[in-house]
Amino acid sequence: MEFPASESVADSAAIVRAHGGDAPAKRIRPLRRPARLDKRSGAWKRICELKAVYSSGLGDRPLTPLLDARIDEAAHLVATAEIARARFLKGEAGIRIDAVATCERIARDAVKALRLVDGPAREERGLIARMAEIARR
Repeated sequence: MEFPASESVADSAAIVRAHGGDAPAKRIRPLRRPARLDKRSGAWKRICELKAVYSSGLGDRPLTPLLDARIDEAAHLVATAEIARARFLKGEAGIRIDAVATCERIARDAVKALRLVDGPAREERGLIARMAEIARR
């Protein structure tokens, strides 16, 4: 079927309806609400543990509200990645390895963004010092 050049897009919709081509109404999905964690669950306890570890790893930086929110987000992401990995290893249906890898990558990046400070760096010794220590044993 050809349309004359004078017809507009609005007219084409009327033509489709006239020929019985009503398009089905587009279904709008409701937004998914984030899952709420029970504070007695193991996941919540793991999140609290991770938050304590990340807060202690800040070094001499002060804990600002923005940094606290980032720590909270990183803890939730790591806990979610751990849960996804455990469910995948159990063989639960619906858990794909690419989704697990994505969760773990996002969690790793969130933790890396915190720039946590580990304990004091180990002193680097030269080859001669290590060989002398071995010889003393």
